Amino acid sequence: MRSGRCWHCRRRSRLIRAPDRTVAHDDAALTAGWVALVVLLVAETDEGFANIYSAAVSAQNIWPHMGQRTLSAIVAESCSSWQ
Repeated sequence: MRSGRCWHCRRRSRLIRAPDRTVAHDDAALTAGWVALVVLLVAETDEGFANIYSAAVSAQNIWPHMGQRTLSAIVAESCSSWQ
């Protein structure tokens, strides 16, 4: 029988106290996370507008007397109210 703690207790204690990490590492990781989030949001914004436009054009086949801008506003409002 071995003395000391079991292997998963030793592993957990190593993860809890990490002396090589500094505040600068944490700040860099946080900044990188925010940059990745902004890039993702900017990259996906045009897809949302394209989906609204596509739905408005499809709806214009059903209601040809309505304008495309009006239908775009209706589609955007109805999609945003679902969330």
